[in-house]
Amino acid sequence: MKRLSVICLLTCSLAALAKPTSEATNKNHASANATTAAQQLMRTGSGVRKKTVFLIPISVYRATLFVSDIARFSRHTEGIVALKSMTASPPMSAELVLDFERSVSAADILSSFETALKANGVKDSKSIMEFKAAVKNAGDVKSGQRVIIRAVNGNIVCEFGDKKVEIKGDSHTFAEVFSIWLGVPADDGLKALKDALILGK
Repeated sequence: MKRLSVICLLTCSLAALAKPTSEATNKNHASANATTAAQQLMRTGSGVRKKTVFLIPISVYRATLFVSDIARFSRHTEGIVALKSMTASPPMSAELVLDFERSVSAADILSSFETALKANGVKDSKSIMEFKAAVKNAGDVKSGQRVIIRAVNGNIVCEFGDKKVEIKGDSHTFAEVFSIWLGVPADDGLKALKDALILGK
C-alpha cells in the first residue's frame, strides 16, 4: 500500500511538471517584433526547446530567430552551414527571442548553455566568460518571461527582462554564442529546435 502511494505521488508530480502554466500557454508567441539598431529583422523560424525528464518531454521555451538578411540565410540543417551564413563577412545582425513556458533556475539555464557550448568545442574566452556571467547574474527566469540574445556587429546583447548586458566581441563571438542553438546539437531536443529555426517552422 505504501509503495502504491509513493508511485501515485511521483506520477502526479511528473504530470504537474509536464504541464505549462496558463500564462505561458496563453502567450501569443507569434506577436514578437524584432528590431536591432532601428533595422527590421526577418523571421527565419520558430520552435520549442524540449527536455526529457523521467521519460516525459518538457517544454522549456519557444525560440524564434530573426536575421537581417533572409536572402543570405542558408536553410541547410547539416553541420553549421546556416550559422556560417549568418557570421560570414559582413556578419548579419540576428536576434533570438526565447519565450519561457515554465520557470527555470539560472543555474539550470547556465548548465544547459554550457553543455551546448562544450558540444561545439567553445572555450572559455573573455567574451564567453562574460556571456556566462550575464546568464548567471540575470537570476531565475519566470514562466512567461522573455529573454533576448542579440548579435550586432559581432557584439552580443543579452536582455533578461529589465536586465541588459552588452558583450564586446566579433563574428567569432557571434558564432560561438549562437552555436548553442544553430551549431552541433547537444541533444535531440536541440536538434529538433535547430531544424525548426532553420527550416522556417
